[in-house]
This record gives sequence, structure tokens and C-alpha cells, in this order.
Amino acid sequence: MERRQQSISKCFEKEPSNSGNLNQKRKCEDSDNRPPEKRKLQQSWFGKYKWLNHVAEKKIVICTWCIDAGRTYTFTTGKSSDSPKADDFSKHEKTVDYKFACQAKNAVEHREMPRAVNKVCHKMKDAIVSTMKNVYFICKENIAKEKLLSLQELNILQGCTQVQLLKTEDRLRYTHHESVDDFICAIKTVIENDVFSKIKAAEFYSLETDESTDSSNCQNLMIYIRAVVEGKVVSHFLKLVQLNEGGTAEKIYTKVVEVLNEKGLPISSLIALSTDRASTMIGCRGGLVTLCKNENPFIISEHCAAHRLALASGQAADSVP
Repeated sequence: MERRQQSISKCFEKEPSNSGNLNQKRKCEDSDNRPPEKRKLQQSWFGKYKWLNHVAEKKIVICTWCIDAGRTYTFTTGKSSDSPKADDFSKHEKTVDYKFACQAKNAVEHREMPRAVNKVCHKMKDAIVSTMKNVYFICKENIAKEKLLSLQELNILQGCTQVQLLKTEDRLRYTHHESVDDFICAIKTVIENDVFSKIKAAEFYSLETDESTDSSNCQNLMIYIRAVVEGKVVSHFLKLVQLNEGGTAEKIYTKVVEVLNEKGLPISSLIALSTDRASTMIGCRGGLVTLCKNENPFIISEHCAAHRLALASGQAADSVP
């Protein structure tokens, strides 16, 4: 009886459902039949490969560097951008055509950059030279250096294109007093080098010296130099020396020797020394002329013509009724 019931119950039992397996099988079949997704150009590739350019109308990618170099290659005629791979770009950078294009591009950059720099420097040089001419003018005319800005603005109003390059939105460059001082020092150096190159070429030279005290009670020594240059007698200001340690003959002599050594002028070429008649200058035992003659006994002592004129004028005025 029990066996009959078990067999009957087995007949009515349902077989396990295979619907889950069928659905999974259908999904796999659908995925197999679906077309694969197309690869697209990544934006990061354009940053990594500077030469890469996408021509959207033709759906191609090209190498601009190879095109500029005149190469004929896949990346110059155009490679399809429908299914790009980063590996294609890295392989392209290993080709002979790409390496040639890189060398050509570097050569152009190295050639064009100096040209551009030289062009800008040439323009700025003209502007600075114009400014230095203005500085030289105000120095020659004893005009305050603060007036350089006004002079530069006048040049601009008159159409001076060189100075115009120095103008910014709110100011003119190189008109600050420190810049003007630098210009003056540069001009002084150039003039000194030119003057002393000619004086050194002369066989002999002479000096004119005078000691004075300024309004601040400081003693100074003015030195002028005279020489025959190209058949003409020329006189130039040599230097203004402060006598901080006193105005004795020994101190003056020390300063004169220092100046001559600084300018590269040998005392053996000194043939004349013009001074006033003060004892510190012409004293027979320890005056400036005597100390100089100890080094060069051929030096001629001369009474300064300007001092003689001043003495004669003063004495003549005393005798005028």
C-alpha cells in the first residue's frame, strides 16, 4: 500500500524549472550577436602627442610635424579615426619619418628664435640709445636729471618711434633717477676709455692741479690732463679727488700718484706740472712738484696761467683810481 502511494505521488510531482538557465542562455546569445563598441579618440591623447591632429570632416588623424617636414607616410595622408589605438601613435613616434620631422622642427625653432630675439633686442637697443643721447644732452647742458622724463615725453610728441617702445601704460621706462645714474656712469666710462686710449698713445702728457675747499668745508683736488693728440693739444678733466686726510703736500702727492696708476699713466711720461704758487705745490723741500721730481727729474714746473691772470687782474684793479 505504501509503495503504491509513493509511486502515485511521484507521478504528480513537477519537474524542476529550467527557465532561469534559459534566460541566462538567451542573454549570452544576445551579447554575442551585439556588435562591439567602437574605440574613440581620447582627449588625453592630444596632450600626450603634440603632433596629433583630428580632421573631423574626413574622419582621419594626421601628424602635423611630418606634414610640415614634407614626409609621405600613413599619418600624413591620413589614418582613419573610426577605431584608433594609442599603440598606433606610440609606434608612429618610433618611425624614421617622425624622427626626421622632429629634427626639422627643432632646427626651425632654433633658427627662428634667435631671429625673433635679435629683432626685439635691436628695437630695444635703438630705444635705449635714444634715451642715452637725451641723458648726454642734459648733462652737457647742466640740466637736472629729473627733467629726462619731460624730454622723453617731448620726443614721443615729436614722433620719435624709438622712445615710444619704452612707454608702458602709466610710465616711461629708464627714467628713474637710478637708471639715469647708470646711464651717466656708462657714458662716462665710454668717454674715458676713448680719451685715455688717445692720451696713452701720446708720448708725453702734463697735469694741471688745484686745491679748493667747498661749501661743506671739504678739501678737494681737481686734476686736468693735457697732451698732444693727432697733432693737436687737447685738455681733459681727469678727476676730482677728495682730500679727506688733509691737504698737505704728501697727501696731495699720494692722491695724484693713485689717480695716475688708476688710469694707467706712467709718471715717467709726465713732463710738466701746472699749479698755483702755494708752498704745498712748489715748496723746494717738500712741495708737490719736488716730490714728483724725485720720481721724474725732467718735470717742468709752471705757474698756472689762470692764477696769474687772477693775480694780475686783482693788482690792476687795486691801482685803478
